[in-house]
Amino acid sequence: MDANSLGTRTLPDDAYAYATGTPIALYGGTPVAESKTIQIDRPLDFAAVTDHAEWMAEVSLCTTPSSRSYDSIGCAIYRGVQDSLLAKACGAKGFRARIAGFIEIGGRGEDICSENQAVCREELGNVWQSVQASAESWYDRSSNCSFTTFNAWECSRSPQSTKIHRNIIMRNEIVPELPISALETPMEMDLRRQLLKQCNESGSACEAIAIPHNPNLSNGQLFRAQYAAIPLARQR
Repeated sequence: MDANSLGTRTLPDDAYAYATGTPIALYGGTPVAESKTIQIDRPLDFAAVTDHAEWMAEVSLCTTPSSRSYDSIGCAIYRGVQDSLLAKACGAKGFRARIAGFIEIGGRGEDICSENQAVCREELGNVWQSVQASAESWYDRSSNCSFTTFNAWECSRSPQSTKIHRNIIMRNEIVPELPISALETPMEMDLRRQLLKQCNESGSACEAIAIPHNPNLSNGQLFRAQYAAIPLARQR
């Protein structure tokens, strides 16, 4: 979502190529600027691509001309082609603001995802499968074990524009059907319960770890203990 809206078109395969020492093209910053080639000075031993689970489906739908949602207003705003004051003033930021609002109310935009959100659910599954396929294709499972990849995603809660984000890293190839996003888990305890239910306590050998991401931009909220049975006013 963030990188694509700023012109970056690299995909998980490109990220893993870069991590293993392969030179890749870096976006030049403007549509007319030439891209430049970058290369890591020392290949990594392991890596994971952690995309925003909340926007995997929407970005794919909005950037694929053949998708059912490509011509929707939300996608037009994201691509910067919607002829409106909001689009001209905000562009992709306007789209991000709409999505953030949907997170707060616990739903996805109907113009992109359909009334029952089935379009986005299906596309999220497709994108999640491609993310896993990319990780598997770069995993060196030979005796050399030169490079390890992890299936992963980011759960990106952003109440009041703060960052209460967590990178979810899977231990192996056994993963939930869909990445769990802030849309399904608006509270920290919800995310933990879903990870336990769908993974760590499911009896399926699925194991996940949630790592805080950028807690310095959470205004302290990432460090607040949340207890479902206690009103928020009494937690302060």
